Amino acid sequence: MKKPHFLQSPAWARFQRALGNEVINKQSNGSLAWAYLAIVQKGRFSRRLFCPYGPTLIAKDSADAKRQLCHALKDIKAEAAKLRLDFVRIEPMIVVPQSKLDSGEVLLQPPLDSGKVLLQPKLDSGEVLLQPPLDSGEVLLSGTDLKELGLRRAAHSVEPEHTVINDVTSLQAIDSVLDKKKRYAIRKLANDGVSYKVSYDPNQIEHFLSMLHEVAERTGIRPLGDRHFRVMAETLFGNKDAGLYFAMLNEIPIASAIFFNDGETMSYAHGAASEKYKELGASFGMLHSLMNYACELGCSNFDFFGVAPEGAAKSHPWAGFTAFKMKFGGKRVAHLGTWELPVNKLRYAAIDTIVRLKERKHERYE
Repeated sequence: MKKPHFLQSPAWARFQRALGNEVINKQSNGSLAWAYLAIVQKGRFSRRLFCPYGPTLIAKDSADAKRQLCHALKDIKAEAAKLRLDFVRIEPMIVVPQSKLDSGEVLLQPPLDSGKVLLQPKLDSGEVLLQPPLDSGEVLLSGTDLKELGLRRAAHSVEPEHTVINDVTSLQAIDSVLDKKKRYAIRKLANDGVSYKVSYDPNQIEHFLSMLHEVAERTGIRPLGDRHFRVMAETLFGNKDAGLYFAMLNEIPIASAIFFNDGETMSYAHGAASEKYKELGASFGMLHSLMNYACELGCSNFDFFGVAPEGAAKSHPWAGFTAFKMKFGGKRVAHLGTWELPVNKLRYAAIDTIVRLKERKHERYE
């Protein structure tokens, strides 16, 4: 991949500002070595500066990665101090310069097996790290490195720490990982009259919201508010930074997905389906069609944007949709996770203690 994560993009900054959030964009002086998009978040008990899937670090080796993170972190902390915030929260991503690219661009994160760069060697869990490896297979940043910089793992990850990414460089690549049973299911949906369509009309978000409300009523989940999605549609759909994809039956939307697209990676950000037509299983065919659409647009990767960790118990709250996303045969990928650095040490210590006590209480009653 050649770009920072979508959540570090100008499009995401535009969306956050439309929501009314203060956004800080910074990068290193001179040659680009690091950059970040940070969102000022003010809750009832804490005030923080959050870099979702950032900062982005450009580094040629492990020492360089740590050095650039140190510089970026110093800048992020200084911005937080100016605003009198309690702590900063980061999710670092790494870019490794690739001399083989004629354009002089850099690659962010390794593409899939069919791409130009091989995936990093697997962890013991069978996952791969979403960091470009050196020829030696060295991991450029580890949890130990982050701790040495004074960072502490957050009580829980904010953006998904684990995901699944599929190769969508060709229709053959998309279908080659599907077995006969899954291909039959896709054909059966077509025979049953299910079709698919894309929409960049912000008004169509109401169909998605209607389905989301149905899902919330059935499962008890607490989704983001309607305003969040309406502002997303109004802000991102016009430039096709995001859009809606529908499964249709007799011209009626029965399943829906919100996707992000940066031109290289399409991300399945949100999904919902009508309870009335749940037995049809239209979401499976819809996502297969959406992957084909990503290929048509020239994307290389399709990110399912979050799964449970490898080997997670069946009781894990994400177990159900993880099994669903794994049906498409993608590669498991692990990020570095969410890390925090105190700005106001006394307030951070109090806030962190309260958060972790709440987490333990929640785990006790699960």
